[in-house]
Amino acid sequence: MRHPNWIITIIALFTFGLTLSAAYWQFQRADYKRTQESQYLSMQAEEVVNLNDTLDLSSDFEFRRVTAEGVFDDSRRMVL
Repeated sequence: MRHPNWIITIIALFTFGLTLSAAYWQFQRADYKRTQESQYLSMQAEEVVNLNDTLDLSSDFEFRRVTAEGVFDDSRRMVL
């Protein structure tokens, strides 16, 4: 029994389209990763923020280096 050539052609075209779609997605993801890495590096180059001095929650702390000092409250410890 011989299969029609058009079925094989449709399957091949669908697979080719799926491969192109995956390649495009990978390129978009690479651009996103490069952008995220450059943001990370620029924020790491900035001065360390002491959270005890300024607790400005409106600031962007993503990828920022911070320091904080405090006292550990052993009565509120929870083990998961």
